[in-house]
Amino acid sequence: VLSLCLLYVTILVRSCIRLFQPEVVAWLKEKSGGCGVSTSGSEARSNRSELNRAISFYTIRDVCKLSDARTESFLSTLTADINLCCSLLDFAAPVAEICGISVQRLRAVHADMRRRFAGLKCPDLICRRGGPGYPEQLAVGAKPPPFLFLRGREELLKERVVSVVGTRRPSSEGLAEAAVIADFLGSSGFIVASGMAAGIDTAVHRAAMAFGHRTIAVLGTPLTNVYPTENAALQIELGSNQLLVTQFPPCEVTQPWHFPQRNATMSAISEATVVVEAGAMSGALIQADYSLEQRRPVFFPRRALARPDLVWPRKYIDKPGVYAYGQPEEILAVLNGDLQVRWESQQLPLF
Repeated sequence: VLSLCLLYVTILVRSCIRLFQPEVVAWLKEKSGGCGVSTSGSEARSNRSELNRAISFYTIRDVCKLSDARTESFLSTLTADINLCCSLLDFAAPVAEICGISVQRLRAVHADMRRRFAGLKCPDLICRRGGPGYPEQLAVGAKPPPFLFLRGREELLKERVVSVVGTRRPSSEGLAEAAVIADFLGSSGFIVASGMAAGIDTAVHRAAMAFGHRTIAVLGTPLTNVYPTENAALQIELGSNQLLVTQFPPCEVTQPWHFPQRNATMSAISEATVVVEAGAMSGALIQADYSLEQRRPVFFPRRALARPDLVWPRKYIDKPGVYAYGQPEEILAVLNGDLQVRWESQQLPLF
C-alpha cells in the first residue's frame, strides 16, 4: 500500500510540474530579476547581474575580437534593447545577428566563458566600473579597466593605500628596507599594496602580515592563476586573510604587458608609491612613472642617490612629486600634508 501511495504521489508531482512549468520558470525569473541563472559557485556572492555583465562583456570582446574600449562602446549600443544583467543567451539570436556570427558560435564562446568563470571561488567579487565596490580613484583615471575581480577583504580598498614596490632581485639591504617601510606604513594606519612579484613585493606582503598589518596584492594575472608559482601559498594566504585584486578575467591569457597595466592600476588605487630598490629596467620604475602621471608622489631611499651604478635616482630626483627619504617619517610628512607636493600642469594618459 505504501509503495502504491508513493507511486501515486510521484506521478501527481510530475504531472503538476509539466502542467505549470512555464509559470514556474517565469516566476523564478521574476524573483531573480529576470535572469535565468543559478546561484551556485562563484555566483552566490558575486552579484548575479555583475557576473552576467562580465561574461557578456568578455564573450562579445572575444567573439568580435575587440579591445576593451571598443567592447564597452559596442555594448553601450545594445543596452537599449538587451538587458545585459541577464544571460546573453536570452538574446542569442539578435546579438549573433548584430555581431555577424552564427547563434551556434555565440553559444559556444559563451559556454567556454562560463566554464572559465566557474574557476572563481564562491567568495570572489566582481566589480564593474560604475558599479558598487569599484574604487572611485581608479574609475576617474585614464583608461580604467572595465572590471575588477576581488578575493578577500574588499573593504581594504576604501582605506588609505600606499604601494611599496621594487626589484625581483633584491639585496639584503633592500629586503630589510622593504620590511621597515611595510611595518612603518602599516603602523601609521595605511594599507600596504604590492604586486606579489618575487623579491621586494613578496617581502613587503610577508612583512606586513608578520607585523599584523593589512596588505593588498594587485595581480598581473587572473585570480585563477598563480605567478610566480613559488608564491602559491602566499596567494592563498592573501586571498583568505587580506585582499587580492586583478583587472584580468579568468578567460585572460597572461601576457608580458599585463604587468605594466597592473602597475598602473596599483598606482591608481594608492596615494603614493615607494620604490624600495630598483635596477635601471625594473618594473618598479614603470609604476613610478604611472604614479607621477596620476599625480601621486613617488618616494625612494636617499641612499640610492649615492650609488654610482644607478642612473635613475638622479634622473627622477628633479621631477616634481619625487622625494628621496632618509627616514620613513619623511614619507608620512608628505602623505599627511605637512609638505606640499608640487606638480606640473599637464595630465598624461595611463597607457
